[in-house]
Amino acid sequence: MDIRIAGALYFASGVVALSLEILWFRALELVVGASAPAVVVLLSGYMGGLAAGTWLGGRWGWYGARRPGRALAALHVLVGVTGLALMLFFPVVPAPPWFSPAARRVMAFVVMVLVAAPVGGMFPVLAAVLPSGGRRAPHLALLYGLNILGAATGTVLVSFLGLELLGARACAGWSAAASVVLAGLFLGTGGAVRRGQPSSPPASARHAGTAVRWIVIAFSLGFLGLGLQTAAVRALTPIMGLSIYALAGTVVPFLLGLGTGSLLAARVAPNASRWSSSIAASAAGLLALLPWTLPQLPWTVVWLADRLPPAGVQWIDLLTAQGLCAMVVLYPGAVALGALFPLVLAMSAPVGGPGGHQTGVLVAANTLGAVFGPVIVNSLLVGQVGVDGAYRTMAGGYVLVGAALLPKLRWRVPMPFLVLAVSAGLLLVAAPSPSPLTVHSGVYWAAPRYAKNLAFSPPMQAVAAGRRSQLLAVIEGPIGTVLVVEQGAQRYLIIDGKPASNTLLDSPTQRMLARLPMSLKPDAKRVLVIGWGSGQTVDQILRYPVREVVCVEISPEVVRAAPWFRDVNARAVQDPRLTLVVDDARHFLASGREPFDIIVSQPSNPWVGFSWALFTREFLTMCRDRLAEGGLMVQWFQTYGTAPRDLAIFEATFARVFPEWSLWVPQRGDLLLLAPDRGRAPSSRLPAANRQAYAGPRTARDLTEEVPLNTDDRPVLSFRTARHMLTHAVLVDRQERLR
Repeated sequence: MDIRIAGALYFASGVVALSLEILWFRALELVVGASAPAVVVLLSGYMGGLAAGTWLGGRWGWYGARRPGRALAALHVLVGVTGLALMLFFPVVPAPPWFSPAARRVMAFVVMVLVAAPVGGMFPVLAAVLPSGGRRAPHLALLYGLNILGAATGTVLVSFLGLELLGARACAGWSAAASVVLAGLFLGTGGAVRRGQPSSPPASARHAGTAVRWIVIAFSLGFLGLGLQTAAVRALTPIMGLSIYALAGTVVPFLLGLGTGSLLAARVAPNASRWSSSIAASAAGLLALLPWTLPQLPWTVVWLADRLPPAGVQWIDLLTAQGLCAMVVLYPGAVALGALFPLVLAMSAPVGGPGGHQTGVLVAANTLGAVFGPVIVNSLLVGQVGVDGAYRTMAGGYVLVGAALLPKLRWRVPMPFLVLAVSAGLLLVAAPSPSPLTVHSGVYWAAPRYAKNLAFSPPMQAVAAGRRSQLLAVIEGPIGTVLVVEQGAQRYLIIDGKPASNTLLDSPTQRMLARLPMSLKPDAKRVLVIGWGSGQTVDQILRYPVREVVCVEISPEVVRAAPWFRDVNARAVQDPRLTLVVDDARHFLASGREPFDIIVSQPSNPWVGFSWALFTREFLTMCRDRLAEGGLMVQWFQTYGTAPRDLAIFEATFARVFPEWSLWVPQRGDLLLLAPDRGRAPSSRLPAANRQAYAGPRTARDLTEEVPLNTDDRPVLSFRTARHMLTHAVLVDRQERLR
């Protein structure tokens, strides 16, 4: 097969494969939840499927045979089938009552393995089509790099365009169709074993196996690579934010660097043994720059965004500034990382033969290492040494890989490697730990306010100090990083740079979330609260004679921060009627059938992380189905950083599930939706200030604007609110407007 044709087709394969990976991941998250254990299950299943597919594909490439083009076509048909299945069954129907949470996770793991296996089998089978000899290693590096660049392209297409404009099902359908077209192209462009080229290797090479040294190195590169990416994303999240755009803006520069590095490796592959160890040490040195630059990034992002046209910090300006900073920080090191694995393939290549089996074994080992990287980083290292320490540990591992790649030199170490390795080590050890107040200053949502202060106090630390902020606690765990900050008379709970709760400004809304439903249904016995925050809402509910309160909180770090808010949650923490569950709310609702008299939903903004899934029609339906007869639901919707059309979208979605409801405006920036509303006036049990928040009853007939619904398939609200987050006062006179 012509290498140019193979490269173009394999680039397109990367686009399709990453698109379907993102879509399957989101679909199964809705089934097993977005908690840390659930995400580990999904990621491990996908990477494990890739590893199994590469191993089987390698054997197919060696022994299977005379027309590898047919094998590649068959694999793409299988990928198309998985896309078709996703299109038909998304959104996934909730599991029946007898299907336990553990069984759901096992099912999700198996599905991810089956989805990923055909994708993993492509590279070693394609390697069997390449000519043997000196051109083989450069061609392998070229194909590897083009596939990764295709993956970056797929991430951008799905994250920035596909999900919002088309929805998950349509994206899956287009991806399935593209995969079938690719199957036909692979089948039609050849891939036959040429005359004179053996269809399988000599028996001596076939049974020689792969040296353990190369398997260990390939495994280590996969472990360090994905572990490092996990740590880098965690380190940059407080600066980039938690929206789908921010995640893509962090992952895409890393993928682009890996792809570019692989393409560069194609140039130096014939001299792989000379360059590989120095490139590994260089990667460690380049990656060691992140701890040095991280304290400056918040200020740099705001400074850049404020100077990009048009004047003032707009959403696109901020995203551009964040992308530029992520490229500067991540791209150079990722280029070095991307060159390493193709060079290892070149150094370990057998003499003669197509090398498909050898490639399959090493790619499988590399992928298997990638299974454990994120697990070790999130589950062990972050809790023990923090995000900063985990990142430095992963970066330092490349010095050891470089040493393992050195040939047997009888104690003589090449000077370039020695200089690079020592420099990398010094950079990693000497870099000061960044100030949490600086990194978690929340530039991705408070950029306009910070831009006004740049002329007076450019460093973000000075801005924080000027507000007399005192850092009380830093809690790092598998879900995120939580800060407890005291500023004057208030205490803030900050999650990855986003204030999630406080003891003063949010108190009126959090108290009303409890008092409103309890005053309308004083005989309520079982209450479900979604989201712990600082614990104020649960504390207020437990002041009433309820029998049981269940609070579901996805972040264990938020629960660990509860002692710092004793002034507002002491009653709740000590009350035996409280059951605090650390889980995803959707997973919790799907796992049981016991009804609740009242459900209070107080998630963060729709653009924050997995919160998008708590504002969809399907989630509201799950809540309605768990309400007892005569039960009530109260939904908190933040109107700051929200356009009027965003509110109309959520109202229309809410009305589809609860045709009659009422609106309440407890304070500027907050809105409560109460359902079902049966024309009841505000209860006299409510304080007068709360009764004044009543904005009147609403029905589906009151909605005159044609807007799309916010659904699991097409969560338009998460994209729109992410673009409007910098607009802090869109609904200025909403109380009068709502009346």
